[in-house]
Amino acid sequence: MDLLRFALLSALLVAFSTAYPGKWNGCHVEELPPSWILEFRSNVSDNALSNFKHHFRKRAENASVQITHEFNLGPGLMRGFTLDGPADSIMALSDSQWVANIVPNIKVHRPPPDDDDGDDDEDEDEDEDDDITEAKSIHPHLARREETYDLQKKYKSWNLEAISGNDSLKYHCPDGCGKGTWIYIIDDGIDEGHPEFKGRIEHVEHIHKGPYHHHPKRNGKHGTAMAGIAAGSTMGVARNARIVAVNVFGKDNIVYLDLFLQAMDWVMNDIRTRNRFGRAILSLGQWGCRAEGIDGAPATRAVADAVKAGVFVAAANGYKVGDTATVWPGNAKSVCTVGEYWQGRQWDGEEAGDPDIDIFAPGSRIRTSQPGSVGSYNRYHKIGGSDAAAAHVAGVAATLVHQIKLADMCETLQCWGNMAHPKWFPNTANRLLVNRPTADLDLGDQGMWDRPECQPWMNRTGRKRPSPYK
Repeated sequence: MDLLRFALLSALLVAFSTAYPGKWNGCHVEELPPSWILEFRSNVSDNALSNFKHHFRKRAENASVQITHEFNLGPGLMRGFTLDGPADSIMALSDSQWVANIVPNIKVHRPPPDDDDGDDDEDEDEDEDDDITEAKSIHPHLARREETYDLQKKYKSWNLEAISGNDSLKYHCPDGCGKGTWIYIIDDGIDEGHPEFKGRIEHVEHIHKGPYHHHPKRNGKHGTAMAGIAAGSTMGVARNARIVAVNVFGKDNIVYLDLFLQAMDWVMNDIRTRNRFGRAILSLGQWGCRAEGIDGAPATRAVADAVKAGVFVAAANGYKVGDTATVWPGNAKSVCTVGEYWQGRQWDGEEAGDPDIDIFAPGSRIRTSQPGSVGSYNRYHKIGGSDAAAAHVAGVAATLVHQIKLADMCETLQCWGNMAHPKWFPNTANRLLVNRPTADLDLGDQGMWDRPECQPWMNRTGRKRPSPYK
């Protein structure tokens, strides 16, 4: 490492030697030296990296630096260590051409999940007529179909009808409805006994620091809601998909960047070991958080590498509207970044046209599952936000995986959204989520790419004719 790089690295580590707390739209972020994230260069040969890691471990032990985890997302992808130790020791150990990046660990304290209507439904019948009237304003093309709203009133699932395309009387679930796919949800856990999942929870992995104090019925409140939207058996999108839940949020809704990287490491290795590339979807709803001057780039790089390896990632655009590019990890260009639109209230005007939002999905008054599956009447509640919207996109991707390559999934959904709702967000890349093209096109109709509605996405791919169908 030359003297200039050494000096810059020294200044960086000294500057980060004091915690840097910051609040941003209800999200508290704090840097946590002496805890660090060290990334290796991606172009290092396995042999050279193995030798470096061998010597690094010996020197770390002598310098009182603890390697808390080694992450390896796969060949040619993100690799590195999470470390605990003083800044000067970390600086000395990291003086190598094989080190690409060093940043302090981050502690993120998220606000509680957005419960639109609380946990019970005593006033549900009183509100339902208003819900149906509001639904007409967001779906004016259905205003002439009064029976549609009667059905919405019966099933209380405006969001599922909304993603089924034009003139849908009920939720349309493509053949198989997610069968043969896996939705990985990195969140705060899941209620494994909830009837919405009916034995389709394949595994729950817990990654957290220290004792976990949540009461069992509260454990996984947000993760259970996201899984219910993406893959619930009665109110979800991909009703036959299998679920893998990864719990990284601890008590008081706190997560650490190093734990997120550990979660990504576990997810990628599980997908690789079980040969699920091309059939694995990752839903990230509990993210989209940052603070000025704090570097969350490792999270962004990790999810970008997941997409590079063949995983479809649906990520919430986060709390800040109109500034999605600064919110991690949804700011990774290759992920499908999702914004929310609301029943009756349409969308936030600041988000419309944001070039970093790929697609909008339902994110208001979404009925979904909540913990308390045994001996509890209130198994469902309503939730809202871009996290709920991202879960819809993850579910739709799972239902279409047998017809559309995951690498082309987000662009295909944008194209379909433009066909179904051509007047929404004109002259922007933003579209509303639908799970099928217009009625006159089959899933496998290559001619759809010749339609003018799809030209913007043809141009974005850089290909003369995208071939999203297997």
